[in-house]
Amino acid sequence: MAITATSHSTRSSKIPRAPLSTQGGDSKEENIFVIVRIRPLSKKEIAHKDTVTWTCVDDRTISYNSSSQECSSSPSSYTFDKVFGPTSQTDIVYEQGTKAVALSALAGINATIFAYGQTSSGKTYTLRGIIESSVCDIYKHIQNSPERIFTIKISALEIYNETVRDLLKPNSAPLRLLDDPEKGTVIEKLEEETAKDSQHLKYLIAFCDAQRQVGETSMNDASSRSHQIIRLTVESRLLEASDCLKSCAACLNFVDLAGSERTFQTNAESVRLKEGCYINRSLLALTSVIRKLSMGKGGGHIPYRDSKLTRILQISLGGNARTAIICTMSPALTHVEQSRNTLSFATRAKEVTNNAQVNMVTSDKQLVKYLQKKVARLKAELHTSRSTRSLSKELLKDNECKIKKLEMEMEKLKHERDFVRSKLKTLQMKLNETDCNTNTCNSPSSIANFFSFNEVSSINKDLGFRTANSTRNAHRQIRQTSTVPLMLVCEIQKLNELPQEKIEEEANRTLEVLYKEDVSCPKIGNQNSAKIRNMHGLRHLKEVKCGDVSVIKRSPHVWQSIFKEQKQQIIHLWDVCYISIIHRTQFYLLFNGDPSDQIYIEVELRRLTWLQKYFADIGKEECPSHLGEELTMFLSSSIRSLECERIFLSKQMNSEFTEVDRDILYYKWKIPINAKQRRFKLACKLWTDPNDSLHIEESAQLVAELTGFCKSGGYMLREMFELNFAFPPSHKKPWILGWNHIANLLRN
Repeated sequence: MAITATSHSTRSSKIPRAPLSTQGGDSKEENIFVIVRIRPLSKKEIAHKDTVTWTCVDDRTISYNSSSQECSSSPSSYTFDKVFGPTSQTDIVYEQGTKAVALSALAGINATIFAYGQTSSGKTYTLRGIIESSVCDIYKHIQNSPERIFTIKISALEIYNETVRDLLKPNSAPLRLLDDPEKGTVIEKLEEETAKDSQHLKYLIAFCDAQRQVGETSMNDASSRSHQIIRLTVESRLLEASDCLKSCAACLNFVDLAGSERTFQTNAESVRLKEGCYINRSLLALTSVIRKLSMGKGGGHIPYRDSKLTRILQISLGGNARTAIICTMSPALTHVEQSRNTLSFATRAKEVTNNAQVNMVTSDKQLVKYLQKKVARLKAELHTSRSTRSLSKELLKDNECKIKKLEMEMEKLKHERDFVRSKLKTLQMKLNETDCNTNTCNSPSSIANFFSFNEVSSINKDLGFRTANSTRNAHRQIRQTSTVPLMLVCEIQKLNELPQEKIEEEANRTLEVLYKEDVSCPKIGNQNSAKIRNMHGLRHLKEVKCGDVSVIKRSPHVWQSIFKEQKQQIIHLWDVCYISIIHRTQFYLLFNGDPSDQIYIEVELRRLTWLQKYFADIGKEECPSHLGEELTMFLSSSIRSLECERIFLSKQMNSEFTEVDRDILYYKWKIPINAKQRRFKLACKLWTDPNDSLHIEESAQLVAELTGFCKSGGYMLREMFELNFAFPPSHKKPWILGWNHIANLLRN
């Protein structure tokens, strides 16, 4: 299995037929799959003592159960493909309602999933969960299909006041709709990016969701004020047929429509009133198209061009696509008229027929790329054959010279090896001879004769070996260490020649040299070996409990090695978990490997590891559905905060740097001189490559200058750095979760 990991932009794109050039396979007629989901009563409805008027009779029928005689001419019950009550979970709605439609894109069939309903009826909440589950299932299918190569691209737009806006490029100009005789409706200059993996795709979806126009109304604190369309283009081809030019391609569209609303209910004024007028006008055009399509051929002209929404989604309404519509509604009596309008729309949509078929792609671009690769391969083979002939003689000469040098080095190493072996053999023979003579062995002077320069007597004098019994034990243990390195003899002789007051200092230095050379110290009794280890300065690892964090005290060499490894892990996790750039900079500059930094490093690493684990578990079966949905909202909020932080840094450049300094920075960071929004583009490049140490260092220094972190001659104290797991208040944003709240969710 392989997934294309490069990203690119296209100058024009079409929703949803852009990648198709030819189509193959038998068409299959099927009706639009219609789902109705009833949400629970809201807090406002409960406070006003509103009553429930709609109930689910079974999994396909919804019934009106009010005793009043109003709207007596309207039906009392409705039947659809699936009906879900107030207690239903979003993952159940996905599994039983939209999963089959969403996964059709993997087989080369276009698919579209709508969310339609009154404002505050739960459209966006439902569609977010469906998108999350769809992405997880798509990548599961890719992992289970190693015989195919998949490429997934994403593009996103919103229609706000009948203006088309690119959500991947929020600062771009409004987009135009063009008519192509072969491709249909084309959106000019729409950005399209290739997803590297599932985490990258989730990030892009969350980024687009954060750019959408939302506003507060009397019915909803965060009401969607635009129609949002997220399109995933899935292309695949067989791995064995790498030279095959045909492949499957399909588009999966997620359409989150703005909610229909009435002025007297929302109390809209000024901008909100204007937005509501545009929303109702486009929804009226969509209703008109659905009504005409439900009448079949007798319906006459279908007004696709009455709005940009129906014009863009023409292929999904009665065309080459599988379509599912999720109609969300409130069960309250006060919204009964709006609920009936939603059910009437769903009833008409159920009668619309689509003709879906597998799309086989044979594009000119693929053909050109194939021919270019073939020409390049032939040229390379020709060039290689010529260069091989001309360079063969030079290579042979170089190889002969290298062989001669290696032979000389081998001979030199052999002589050195033989010399060392002879010395060691002589020492072993002397050891055996002295061991046989116990009287001689008991005398320290005989051991001194064996080791030149009275090295063993030096050990007895300086380390306290005064008895013959201790000397015999020392001699046995020296003999058991196979061979005594010559370096040990030299270092002990140096100790013997020093004054008494410098013995301990030189012993520390000597044993440190031996430790670096990986020379094992002989064990000469329990007490004396402890003295040697103390002189050597080795400190055993001690585990100290500090709250819930284990602090490991290590030797300076060990700690420096572990610090570098953990710091690189933290830098990588910062990038994966979308951590604040200013937080990264402060942490990177404050903690540079001092042993007192251990607790900060351990806490930061554990915090980021926890966050990475639960972001990776979003959408999995073992993750509770309510936690997955809230973590998804938290991820979206983090991405939004990171975007605001980059905007802040770009604004700081004018106040912190002169125009000349800014030009130097643009040149250093490879920002084109004629590019627009150069400050923002420079801010977007900071902290983007966790594997490049020079990039990390330069990013940290630049952010520190922009935020004033390095002013006044130094950085703030490490003790002022925050280590708590709590986040600031959410300001009525339910998706911004603190660490304590997430921990409580996990315990429950």
